[in-house]
Amino acid sequence: MQPASDPNPAGAPVPETDEYGQRPVPPGIIRALRVFVAHFPGLLKKHDREWVACDGNGILFYGDSQEVLYKRCLKRGLKPDEFVVDYVMPGAIDDLDMEWLNGPI
Repeated sequence: MQPASDPNPAGAPVPETDEYGQRPVPPGIIRALRVFVAHFPGLLKKHDREWVACDGNGILFYGDSQEVLYKRCLKRGLKPDEFVVDYVMPGAIDDLDMEWLNGPI
C-alpha cells in the first residue's frame, strides 16, 4: 500500500510535463489559437468586445457570453482541448508568443 502523500497512487497515469513542470498545450488548442490570431484583424473590425469560439478549422460562433459559446462548442461534440473561446478587443493577442504558436505541434 502506498502512502497517502504519493502523487501517483496505484500507478495512475502521470501527465507529461515540460522542464517547468507544466503540461504541454494540446494540439487542438494550438490550432484553434492559430485560427484566432489569423482572423484577429477582421474579428476586431466586426466583433470588437465580443466573445468568439474557434477550433482548428475556423470561427465557430460569436456572442456576448463566454459560457454560452463554450457550451455550444461542447454541444457540437467538440472536446475541451479542441477549441478556444476568446474575447476580441485591442491588444488581445499582444501577449501571445507568436514564435511558439507558429512552431511545430
